[in-house]
Amino acid sequence: MIAARPDGRVAAELGRGERDLTVTLDRGVLADQRELVGAVSNTEK
Repeated sequence: MIAARPDGRVAAELGRGERDLTVTLDRGVLADQRELVGAVSNTEK
């Protein structure tokens, strides 16, 4: 599980409200988070 950063940057990248990222994690939100983390991880290598 990914916790949204307090500054809302994760929410902004995913185009979702911060509440959606911290309270109601449905399969769609989780899939979007995994995709975002993969994209960020690939740029850091």
